[in-house]
Amino acid sequence: MKGKSIRMKKHLPFIILLLVCLVQALPVSAQVNYRVTGIASIINHTQGAYVILRTGDGRIFNLTGIDVTRVRPFDGKNVIVEGSARQADQITDLKVSSINLAPLDKNAVVLPPFKAHQRPARLVSQNTPVYTVQDVRWGYIPGKERNNENFRYLKTTIDTSKAERAYFVLKPFPPEWIAAHALFFFSFRKGGVVNEDGEETAGLFLSIEAYQRTNQNYSLAEGLKNTFGVSWILAGWEDYTTQSCDVQKERLFLYPLKLTQSQVSALVAESVLQATVNRQGEYYNTVTNNCTNNLIVLLNRVLPESQRINLWWVPSMVYNMKATMPISVPKMLMKRGLLGEPLPEVNASNFKGVFTRSASNASCPPVRPVFK
Repeated sequence: MKGKSIRMKKHLPFIILLLVCLVQALPVSAQVNYRVTGIASIINHTQGAYVILRTGDGRIFNLTGIDVTRVRPFDGKNVIVEGSARQADQITDLKVSSINLAPLDKNAVVLPPFKAHQRPARLVSQNTPVYTVQDVRWGYIPGKERNNENFRYLKTTIDTSKAERAYFVLKPFPPEWIAAHALFFFSFRKGGVVNEDGEETAGLFLSIEAYQRTNQNYSLAEGLKNTFGVSWILAGWEDYTTQSCDVQKERLFLYPLKLTQSQVSALVAESVLQATVNRQGEYYNTVTNNCTNNLIVLLNRVLPESQRINLWWVPSMVYNMKATMPISVPKMLMKRGLLGEPLPEVNASNFKGVFTRSASNASCPPVRPVFK
């Protein structure tokens, strides 16, 4: 009992912080917060006037929740809009919380760059079921120190028809009984994922992370304050496992998703398309726009309506914590019959032998997990 008491005292600050986070998260009115700059325009239509925002990088948002008369002083002008979208795959409509003039300033403060290992992917072309994606992460640059500054990013062809299995992945971190990162992994048959240099990987990870600038460090509390951007990262098996298992000495637990083959291919396609959305101005949120609940958003897009997970306990007011906390999601998905038992843990001693695929093993059979 004494040892248990000591462990509880050790983790008490974390527990208190988590409870504070949950309490703060209860009265949320939307899932994804935004702060974007652009030109506001009032569009007159036979069914009434509405407002759009055109950003400098070509995106168009419909502005809702604000009376057109309030926008008239800003019509045709550069503005900053703060607002929220329903969820990460429904970001066209922004419900406005504030709109203000944003005069162009050539002396504006230049923010530090984002961390190099979190670069989001970009869609180059789509010819379903084949997608060409720029900036897929392919591991450390050969000959350089293995750190977060020295990653290779390459243009990659992804054939979703060659996807084999989909896995929900849990990566625990201290205190492991309550804290973890969640991500997807997709295994592929030969030729499924090939980069511009002709290299193949056994499969693809999707990791959704708080996109940090070089002067920032992540924390649960800061993740509730519109502090971090959000980055959806695509990375090969060898890349992610080398970084996590070999360099950082972390462990991964792969839970096979119980999906049909067509659902697996569809989930890969949805993951690629959402990972390559321009999310500039979007904020990560510890509870409502995080590494885990967005995996559920993607899963819902390929499940029949009867199997979809409700993301809100009370619509637009209280978020479903079982769909947003990494340690809770596997149990919830198992209970619903959507997830199998986890494979043995992947760690520094076995990560190289679990899934293998390279450009040189042209005659290799379909990828299967093998533990030694």
